[in-house]
Amino acid sequence: MKFDAATLPNTPEALKQIFAELHGQLDTLQAAHQKETSLLHEQIRHLRAQLFGPKSEKITSDSSIQILPLFDMPEPEECDTEPEKINIEGHQRSKKGRRPLPEDLPRVEQVHDIDESEKTCGCGGRLVRIGEEVSEQLDIVPARMQVIRHIRPKYACKACEGEKNNGAAVKVAPVHPQIKEPGRSPRTKSYMWGFRRGDPDKSPIIIYQYRPTREGDVVRSFLEDFSGYVHSDGYNGYAFLDTREGVPHIGCLAHVRRKFNNIVKAQGKKRKSGAADVALSFISKLYKLERQFEKQHLGSDEIYQQRQNYAKPILEDFHQWLLKQSARTLPKGLLGQAVIYALNQWDRVKGYLEHGNLSPDNNLTENCIRPFAVGRKNWLFAGTPQGAEASAALYSLIETAKANTVAPYSYLRYIFEKLPLAATLEDYEALLLWNAREACVQTIA
Repeated sequence: MKFDAATLPNTPEALKQIFAELHGQLDTLQAAHQKETSLLHEQIRHLRAQLFGPKSEKITSDSSIQILPLFDMPEPEECDTEPEKINIEGHQRSKKGRRPLPEDLPRVEQVHDIDESEKTCGCGGRLVRIGEEVSEQLDIVPARMQVIRHIRPKYACKACEGEKNNGAAVKVAPVHPQIKEPGRSPRTKSYMWGFRRGDPDKSPIIIYQYRPTREGDVVRSFLEDFSGYVHSDGYNGYAFLDTREGVPHIGCLAHVRRKFNNIVKAQGKKRKSGAADVALSFISKLYKLERQFEKQHLGSDEIYQQRQNYAKPILEDFHQWLLKQSARTLPKGLLGQAVIYALNQWDRVKGYLEHGNLSPDNNLTENCIRPFAVGRKNWLFAGTPQGAEASAALYSLIETAKANTVAPYSYLRYIFEKLPLAATLEDYEALLLWNAREACVQTIA
């Protein structure tokens, strides 16, 4: 609206009134801007902490707080690097980068070319090879080493050179196809699901399944005839379990803890104690109790009673604190998100109080995914769905052996020797780890 001085009142009192109203509106706008700016700064600090901060969730401000490196997924470095020295008049400057692989290693060249049908430009002209992009990957073969040279020819249309509109279109093959599955793009994400039997009275079983989707139908199908407790994180795909009879759905306290720990990381080293520290203190007290139960070697009935006496009151106080925070915390901020997540998961999270054999978190199953997280930079793709399913089967055998404190090599060697002789269902069942434990150990010994 265009300002018109002629419409202003002439009396000082009226002008003062207008000034007061405008000043109030300005204060309101500044307060809203300050809140928005604070949220943006918090998000920036959070992103910086994720990119450059430590991955550990340890808390060092209070020695009474349990130090739990929950869900840390250590990953090997892609390649050792050594600064390259650049000589500049008067001094040397280091240039970081990957060291080239030794020239004396044999090279195996693999050409990743585009399809012949793609070597024709949109204008109808034939693409001409103008160069290539070469990357080298260290390939270790037992007893020898070699370097695989990935060569991707580059093509451009000579007829389009000099055109102002699009210029010469350059085509090059994709870097690495991920999985060759009919009807799906090679760059479509696929998933490896992990399931773990947690009954302490039975041998642990770890099962991996490759699936092209992350939909809840994967879990629904796997648990079709299952009855008993199911422990999971807060992924929406598990929500159907909340209404399924005979399958109590238990949540993960460690995921709640992570949300508040992200706030601490985002605030940096010079931060002041705040609401996130209060939440972490509640959670730390609960984990401290669990450590005491473990040290005292309590049975499930004793743990159940101790949780009712000590853990339940802490959880009730924590819940009341969360409710108060939800009424006065911005939902878009990290604290608001953490509080909302905890409240939404609350009925599941407190479920571990129901039985002494239950755990407050889902760490055992989360750790089953660790081998894939550690190795995902060592392998680039599974060539086919069958290859992914074969990997899932092998990992199921290996991780189940490890969970039962049996050397994977011993177990694999035993079943590979006996499997060709198996003819009946009983023969195959005899190869299951809990049936073959003594046999495979004795065979290798």
